[in-house]
Amino acid sequence: MSLPAYLLVARSQRSSRVLEAAVKYFFAGGVAGALFMLGQAGATLMAAALFKLGAFPLNWWLPDAYEAAAPKVAKSKEVLETLH
Repeated sequence: MSLPAYLLVARSQRSSRVLEAAVKYFFAGGVAGALFMLGQAGATLMAAALFKLGAFPLNWWLPDAYEAAAPKVAKSKEVLETLH
């Protein structure tokens, strides 16, 4: 589910800022996914969920990803993550 969102952010516009935001988003998703896999304890699972949701203080990747994405991509990503 996340891979198409990473690609949409990366391909939405042509600039180094967009690519940087997509890479940050990709690595943030990877860290959150790893936390989910390791999330046998409730605290780790909660930290992973907050990271994926972009909750403070784990939201360092979120502004770049939304700012760099085209408006249609950002809106569809927001809707998909709300449903997921």
